[in-house]
Amino acid sequence: MSPKRLLVVDDEAGFREYVVEVAVGLGYDVESAANGAAFKLLFGARQPDVAVVDVVMPGIDGIEPVNWLAERATDLQLITVTGFTPHYVELAKKLGVAKGLQSDTTLHKPMRLSALRDALTYDD
Repeated sequence: MSPKRLLVVDDEAGFREYVVEVAVGLGYDVESAANGAAFKLLFGARQPDVAVVDVVMPGIDGIEPVNWLAERATDLQLITVTGFTPHYVELAKKLGVAKGLQSDTTLHKPMRLSALRDALTYDD
């Protein structure tokens, strides 16, 4: 069985690296992006099973990538994160679910390692 493919988009390099490290340790094949444009390019090339999406980034809000993903990948597991108010991630989650994405996980930065691991092992 091939490893699950994860795509991470977050403008904070430290957070991206943290998610990548944890996910690789869980057996994921991981790619990451620092902005929405790079995320879209990588998504097309990789077709990930799981996406970790920061909902507040310069030049793009979390609603835009959720809408974009919903148009392309209804079987994608979406994990939304933010370092701001939890209302942002809840809104993005609700939008994703309404549009057919599998989204049962929202995380708030900073997060415990166990919370990230739990989110990434959603169906184990």
